[in-house]
Amino acid sequence: MGSKKSHFYLARLFRHTPRKSYIQMLIYLVLNLISSYLYHLSLEGGDVDYLASQAGYFSALIISSTILNIIVMALNFYTCTGWVKIMNFLLQVIILVLTLTQDLGTDLMNHGQYNLLVLIFILIPIILGFVIYKVCRFVKSMIQSWLKFILINVGIIVAGLVYVKFAIYYAEIGWYQGLGNTVLTAEWPMCTIENPGLPWPSMLPHRTLNFFTGSNSCSYRWDYSSLSENILQLKCPSEVTITEQPDYISMRNDMFVLTETGFEVYNDTKSLEKTYKVQGNSQLKISSEWFHASCEGYENYYIQNVRNDTVYKRLKSQNEKRSVKPMNLILFMMDTVSRQQFFRKMKEMSEYLEHLNSTGKYEVYQFFRIISNGFNTEYNTRAMYSGSQLRQDRRGRPYWDFFSGQGNVAAYINGFCEDWMSVFMKTKFKGMDHKVFYPWCHPEFHPYEKTFGNFAGPFSIVRRCINGKHVHSYIFEYIKEMWKNYTPYGKIVHVSFQEGHEGTGEVLRTLSPSMQEFFSLMENQNELENTVVILTSDHGSHMGPYFMSGEMGKFEQKLPLLIMMYPKWFIDKYPEFRKNLQENEQRLVSHYDTYWTLRHLATLKEFGGEIEENKQQESWHEEVWDCKKYKNYMEIAENFKYKSWRKGMKNLFIDILYERISQCFEYLQYTPEDRENITTVPLSSIRDYDDENGYYVGEVIKDLDAYYWFEDAYQDVNKNYLINGNGNRLTNYTEFIEEIKIKELKAWDEAKAPGQGRYLFGRSLLRYHDDRDCQESGIVNCVCKERDSIHDEFSKIG
Repeated sequence: MGSKKSHFYLARLFRHTPRKSYIQMLIYLVLNLISSYLYHLSLEGGDVDYLASQAGYFSALIISSTILNIIVMALNFYTCTGWVKIMNFLLQVIILVLTLTQDLGTDLMNHGQYNLLVLIFILIPIILGFVIYKVCRFVKSMIQSWLKFILINVGIIVAGLVYVKFAIYYAEIGWYQGLGNTVLTAEWPMCTIENPGLPWPSMLPHRTLNFFTGSNSCSYRWDYSSLSENILQLKCPSEVTITEQPDYISMRNDMFVLTETGFEVYNDTKSLEKTYKVQGNSQLKISSEWFHASCEGYENYYIQNVRNDTVYKRLKSQNEKRSVKPMNLILFMMDTVSRQQFFRKMKEMSEYLEHLNSTGKYEVYQFFRIISNGFNTEYNTRAMYSGSQLRQDRRGRPYWDFFSGQGNVAAYINGFCEDWMSVFMKTKFKGMDHKVFYPWCHPEFHPYEKTFGNFAGPFSIVRRCINGKHVHSYIFEYIKEMWKNYTPYGKIVHVSFQEGHEGTGEVLRTLSPSMQEFFSLMENQNELENTVVILTSDHGSHMGPYFMSGEMGKFEQKLPLLIMMYPKWFIDKYPEFRKNLQENEQRLVSHYDTYWTLRHLATLKEFGGEIEENKQQESWHEEVWDCKKYKNYMEIAENFKYKSWRKGMKNLFIDILYERISQCFEYLQYTPEDRENITTVPLSSIRDYDDENGYYVGEVIKDLDAYYWFEDAYQDVNKNYLINGNGNRLTNYTEFIEEIKIKELKAWDEAKAPGQGRYLFGRSLLRYHDDRDCQESGIVNCVCKERDSIHDEFSKIG
């Protein structure tokens, strides 16, 4: 009976529902599906260059989808009743959930998590507006007089407008300001810089964009153990398991490349771990630089600097050749941090730099017109660290290799689980005595299934912690220990921090007080009086609402940070340095200049420049256009003529590249042959120049070294095109190589790039201060008003 009544009730309900309601349901369903489709379009994948170019389009799609959803929700709420309203709401929720969960990826091809983050940023002001509306309704119900209500609202609106007006004024003025009372001079010969919009992140209180992620503090750490000077003190009542982690770079014979999930890294290193048990309430010496101690199901994680006796003996021997007290160098590279973002989010550190500058013991220099050398980390750090865009044995010599070869101990600390030399140089580390990246592969910081997530991992919008401590706290402690272990000798410390590499720009705030505290300790111990400090970044943010919302974010992305601090006595000793540094603060510079400034420092006695053998021509170096050496790679490349190697490559440069290959074959009197079995798919499956279907060569080529050579040859061609407008300079390659060797030897004394071979751009900021344009500086994506049309020929990547 109950079932029959239910059927009769539903039939009567449907029969008495007006036809208009069914039409409404159909219309709202169609609108929901359109909204879903718009969001689906925003999930399109591609390479960095393509996604960057489509950022505005994707944002517009997400905004349109969101607005359409809100309109449907409002119409349903105000125009429908009863079961029709409930059914519309359920259908909308089901479609919305299915739409938002179809892609939760965190890579370039599947970036759904980043789309969700943009959606959250869009919804925040909408929700805030709705709350304000409800508050106004509530206030009106409490105030009977319309006049009072209107006056109160007018007062609030006027106060809000005044606040916004002043906030805009200070944001626009503040964008040009630097340390102290210095400002960016907008107009300058060859490079006028005018921001194209409102730098609105400067108007927001801290934590505005990630307030919903919880505290910036790390969770509780159970300290049943403590570590001091390599001695582990155990307070655990039961047996403790010690697991010593491997020095991955030293213990591996092949190259290390971080996979997106991290699973391969974890599995490969498990066999290299050393695990053993010790009694509780005891102490032991541990020689491993990173390990964890487990007690009754809890873990304490440790990272320490352990003095390398072999390195210590080398330092002692090399320092016998040095005549002055060694100096130190600290280079902190903050990934994805623009100059202005540093001042927005690192107040403690910027104020401390002003304090140091005011003591009379130090001189701080800031470079307002540094422009990035490419879109992402790869192109900018290669310029900064090696002075070149080439890789493998064709690469520029990393700056730390100069210093470690002349009586200094060098440490490279990467702030997340990545071997930079392998990923970006396609080779093994050289010239570093301590290499630290593997500790950050810990699953709490680097979850293997969510490596690039928004709410977990090294690029997330939440605090970065391992075992109750900020990741950067481990780094600062490691440096302090290194300072003690190698006290009498010169120390070169390179750190890449990742706190700025996320979409909200808020996590960087957690780094500032810790960095200020570290330098304050160094000052109190008089260590800064013998140390050169460089604070820099590769580029500004290329993710999140600021970058995606308009031209201003994209403009600021091209303007990284570069600040240098020198002891005053050092600048007094070399007064020409002071003059050139001051002149360069407003002039156009790039990270190629950073590299050559570091090379210049390496030639000084304070950094071991007296050790002349370190300046000799590197025997491992190879020229990219050594026709005989790379004939095999050129022949493989010839098989892919008129094929597309990867997205973003420009046909203009590809044509010049193949012209040079032909010149090599002509010089060698060699006729290239067709090759078989050089790809994982038939050649017919590879896309042509402008074809959108098929594989790229880089996706299917078997000989990866041939692909890396082709990429380097492409970089050589397009960077030479930037210099002379045609890139076609290959004649007698043997004479050309000998000419480059001679110029590279002279470059040591001249402290600037020879302009040929691997070193095309850059000069020491300590020696030169002439005005240059973007082309002369090696800058591809120029933001100067005087930007030449030649830059339109280049990819946005680099």
